[in-house]
Amino acid sequence: MQWKASFTAIGSRTPDVETDWIGSYLLMYWAVCYTSLAACVSPRQTIFDDYMDHFAEIVEHATVCLRHSAQSTKVQLLSSFDPGVITLLYFCATKCRDPILRREALCLMRQAPRQENLWAFVAPDRVVAKAISVEEGEYQLSFSKDSPESQYAGLPPEERRFAYVSVVGRQAPGGKQRQALELSRFEFATDGSRRLINDYT
Repeated sequence: MQWKASFTAIGSRTPDVETDWIGSYLLMYWAVCYTSLAACVSPRQTIFDDYMDHFAEIVEHATVCLRHSAQSTKVQLLSSFDPGVITLLYFCATKCRDPILRREALCLMRQAPRQENLWAFVAPDRVVAKAISVEEGEYQLSFSKDSPESQYAGLPPEERRFAYVSVVGRQAPGGKQRQALELSRFEFATDGSRRLINDYT
């Protein structure tokens, strides 16, 4: 937190396109790292609800990075050497259960330059869209920034939240091998123990 405060103070004194892009890039990574580590204190996915402001920062900084990448050849040159924003937005869209923020992250994933060798040729935005759809289930409505909050039935409960999402090979009817999403969630017993449950789609 001290590093973030110092970095933000230094960055605000030298506003230009390159500094703005690098600052947003580093702060986006900071938010992902901080949230990942902070959430380790609990085995439950609901712990991520405590970090909505960090998810909002990821979306905000990704927006800045993508805007500058599109507008500046200098930034495009720099961005050709970095891993991009897709993995960070993927983290945001799968761990943030705020319906608007996660959809904003998904929308930005679709705007971001494509990266090679992700998800064994499965587009990560398709993975995220499916995970959101299955996770939210009956909680899913038509979300937009203009929707009144009263429309939302609430965030998905713990038992509907996926801890891990993987692309795996599965045997389909007729013996054909095809790709599927393995959506893994934990079921908690009253004594606090848990077991992993895998759903496939």
